[in-house]
Amino acid sequence: AFRPLFLATIPAALGSTLLCGLFPTRLHELGFPLTYGGFAALLFGLGNAVGSMGWALLARRWGELRCARWALGAGVPATLLFLLTLRHRWALPFLWLAGATAGSAFALMVAHARHARGGVLGQRMAWMVGGSWGVSSLALMAVGPVADRFGTAPVLHLVWIAYLAGALVVGRLATLPAR
Repeated sequence: AFRPLFLATIPAALGSTLLCGLFPTRLHELGFPLTYGGFAALLFGLGNAVGSMGWALLARRWGELRCARWALGAGVPATLLFLLTLRHRWALPFLWLAGATAGSAFALMVAHARHARGGVLGQRMAWMVGGSWGVSSLALMAVGPVADRFGTAPVLHLVWIAYLAGALVVGRLATLPAR
């Protein structure tokens, strides 16, 4: 069914939106130049692109949802390691790895939506992409005042929590019998 799959994409989109929306600010707070934050965002995006292609090859054999669960699960420690070490320039490979794992899981779930029941293909794609990124963008706006009050560091930990929640939800979907 489409609805549970759509709901599973929200934590994945939320994690990536919060990460990309807040970590450049956190890096600047730590004294890094804005260009460093931009370079770090580029690395996350490159990891996402490379990971999406790699996971797509694996998904042909093991299925999109299983690979999405593994990707999100692998992204949890990668993201946490980045957040714990981001004071150092050697933290950037962890950010790239977070993009190659958790960041790329979203594409797998979108690809799986082509098989879901409910609505026509165009509607499912619109909800998967526009709906999940819209919800996560609203969430980013909502955590902005929290980050202003308490700082970006604690709010950034919502990223790995979102990826973990996504892995759990996708894992549940992957174990449901096909109808």
